Amino acid sequence: MRYWTFVSGVVVVIWGIWTVFERRHPYWGYYIDLGEYHWVIGIAMSCLGVVVVISSFRKRTVEEEMGVLICPRCRKPYNKKDLQSTDCPECKVPLEQVEGFYDRHPEDE
Repeated sequence: MRYWTFVSGVVVVIWGIWTVFERRHPYWGYYIDLGEYHWVIGIAMSCLGVVVVISSFRKRTVEEEMGVLICPRCRKPYNKKDLQSTDCPECKVPLEQVEGFYDRHPEDE
């Protein structure tokens, strides 16, 4: 998903740069003349593309911040964003990801 966001952002940046230097755009065999506004449209498209590219990298950090951790000793779940460290506030043992926790600890169910 991030890959396609990055690629589409790069395509929009290239299309914006091309719009700055070329006044006419092909559209299903016809040409659209952007007139004297091709500079404004091209710069706006390039800026939009840069924002999309930056957001493709930002999604990764948001996904890393989100999530639920669980203490293997006391079995209390914690939101990752609410914790200061990756240790359980009560037991002082390292927390684990909830995904696959019960597969890794089948005897505890």
